[in-house]
Amino acid sequence: MKPRESLKMRFELVLAAVTGILLFVTAATLIIVRYRDQKKLLEDNAMTFAQTTVDQICQQYRIYYHSGSYKFREIVRRNMAWNPDIRRILILSVAGEVLYDSAESPDYNLQVEHPVRRLADTRLTEATAELNAQPFHARDPKLGSLLLILSPYMEEWGRHPYSVLYVFTYDSLNHTLQSMALPIAILLMLSLGVMAGVARWLAGRVARPIEELTRGVRAFEEGRSVAPLDITSGDEIGVLAQTFNSMARRLEEHVQQLERANEELKAVDRMKTDLLANVSHELRTPLSAIRGYVEFMSDGNLGPVSEPQSKGLSICMRNIDRLNKNINMLLDFSRMELGRIVVHPAPFRLDLLVRQIAASLDADARKKGLRLLVDAAESLPAVVADRERLTQVIENLTVNSIKFTPAGGEITLSLSLLAEGNRVEVRIADNGIGIAPADRDRVFEKFYQVEAGAARRFGGVGLGLAIVKSVLDAHHVPISVEERPGGGTLFRFALPAYAGRPSLVEIPVIDEPLATPATRILAIDDDADFLSYLGDSLRGEGREIISATTAQDGLRLAREHSPALILLDVHLPDGDGFDLLQSLKSDPLTSNIPTIIVTVVNERMEGFRLGADDYLVKPVESAMLLDAVGRALDGPRADEGPPQVLVIDDEPDVTAYLSTVLSSRGYRVLRAASGPEGLEMAFRHRPTLIILDVMMPEMTGWEVLRRLRDSPLRQVPVIVLSARESPSDSAEGYRLGARSYLAKTSGAQKLLEEIRTVLGSPPDEAAS
Repeated sequence: MKPRESLKMRFELVLAAVTGILLFVTAATLIIVRYRDQKKLLEDNAMTFAQTTVDQICQQYRIYYHSGSYKFREIVRRNMAWNPDIRRILILSVAGEVLYDSAESPDYNLQVEHPVRRLADTRLTEATAELNAQPFHARDPKLGSLLLILSPYMEEWGRHPYSVLYVFTYDSLNHTLQSMALPIAILLMLSLGVMAGVARWLAGRVARPIEELTRGVRAFEEGRSVAPLDITSGDEIGVLAQTFNSMARRLEEHVQQLERANEELKAVDRMKTDLLANVSHELRTPLSAIRGYVEFMSDGNLGPVSEPQSKGLSICMRNIDRLNKNINMLLDFSRMELGRIVVHPAPFRLDLLVRQIAASLDADARKKGLRLLVDAAESLPAVVADRERLTQVIENLTVNSIKFTPAGGEITLSLSLLAEGNRVEVRIADNGIGIAPADRDRVFEKFYQVEAGAARRFGGVGLGLAIVKSVLDAHHVPISVEERPGGGTLFRFALPAYAGRPSLVEIPVIDEPLATPATRILAIDDDADFLSYLGDSLRGEGREIISATTAQDGLRLAREHSPALILLDVHLPDGDGFDLLQSLKSDPLTSNIPTIIVTVVNERMEGFRLGADDYLVKPVESAMLLDAVGRALDGPRADEGPPQVLVIDDEPDVTAYLSTVLSSRGYRVLRAASGPEGLEMAFRHRPTLIILDVMMPEMTGWEVLRRLRDSPLRQVPVIVLSARESPSDSAEGYRLGARSYLAKTSGAQKLLEEIRTVLGSPPDEAAS
């Protein structure tokens, strides 16, 4: 960072300022001394002039008192010409009367009978009787400062009949000072220029070594290599430069060693990450088979289960879940350590997510004797965040509260819109053991437990809150922990609210009945550009597009025209798309119409729960849109028999477990042990659904998805069932066209629910 004022500049300014002040003081002193000397000289000359001319003027005045006024005037003029500063001469009687004034007409002055006048200045009137010459000072509005000298005239026998008043100006002094000012100013400016140059030279000479040192230190700060400093002065700065050069060489050597060590550490980190991924896959794959068979046995599918057996299976299931959570936490910790927590923000309904999380954790809370409450208004705006990551945050905080709250306690998940209206605050409050103020700054550290024995008393590895902090940091959202009034702990953070804007273009709604088309599609969306895109993409092949921009018009058109398919947005000007979907599915006239949600809100589970046939998140590719529309329009055919499910997985235990579960629900099951085998069976049998693993030896699940997408089987829905659970993996699966992405440890019930959303009710339920 460049300093606002360099040392060199400050040195120049200080030296130039001091020199300038000294020069100005010297010039001012010179002018003042010169002025004082010239003024004294002028006053001394004036006094000498008065004392020299007083006798002559008074004598001539007496001679020409009654005649020869012109001669007297000439005599006075000649006397005044000897001194350039004299402006006026007055002859006064000892009584202070004005007998003669050179400023008035001589004829008037020499008249025998003329009015008696006295001077206005009483100092002069009183001094006319004095026998010594006296100076006085006065000021005239036109002439400025004046010097008045009153000089007495003494006759030879000692009589004092008159006094002469001489009036002098300081014009010659002013002219002298003015003539001095220009040369002094020029000399002063030249001196300042010379001193500025000297100051600049001296500053450069003094500051150059320091600037060299500064550049070297800045290079260290920026991580660049530093060339040896070329400072050869023999003073302290030279010694400092030599020391700096020596330090720079040593640091350069250390930096190179650290870089080599860093590369080795990066390689180790990559190996650790790969190891964790492989180990997690190897752990989750058998764990999924174990969990599946435990669930299967618990449901009595392998024979009657006694009460002790059921209790043992419950213990197994509980420990399977515990092991799965620890595996997930360790994987998240490894990503956090490598800075690989990447978020993909998108708008979604936070109140729905919180209710889902509360519903999933309510059983755990009740087992411990706790109440789990949700306080969230349904009118809250959507928030913008990574839904999967935020689920992890709220779950970890809620599980943490459940863990540290004793029986009989209460945990509240609250949502509220902040006063500024652009953020939604999340609060998780409990009345548990609380956190001491000294520990609140450390609870988000890795492996930190509030109490020394907390790990043994409450379980866990101390990573939950550290992962919460890392995820929120990736969202640039701070989190705080406070003491809850009445005891307990309160965690709070705020997420940005979604500020979507409706389209400014009105789309006309078709009110009149249309001629019966081969396939009519109703698009309900308030975005004019997206409606135009839907029309361009889907029109043709006997399809006709009608559109509505509000929920009310959409419901009316669906009832009037009974379209073959409805494309529905969630954000509508007059209501919520989920509410409209619920109305469509509850109305006998529209309940059987396939509906695809196409929106920016990533609420897949809520959409499928309400009966959506597919869920696409904007922006949506044209091929993906056409595939989804094709699947929805084709629908299942009754003459095909029970749905056929193809399981592609290289783990025999997993495929055997899935075959058992699916067969028990009436599905026909095909099994493939590799990607190539799975593709061959898919092309030969054209299954209704494909369940696909990702990590397989010959061909990965990603490659299988790519080949399916580019084939006639692109309309066959695919559920990815993998041991890889990172958000980037699930995002990749959805990008390649997967219908859903589940973890192998999710359990059979979760898988069956997802199959139900894709294919409808299982055959055994349909038969009954």
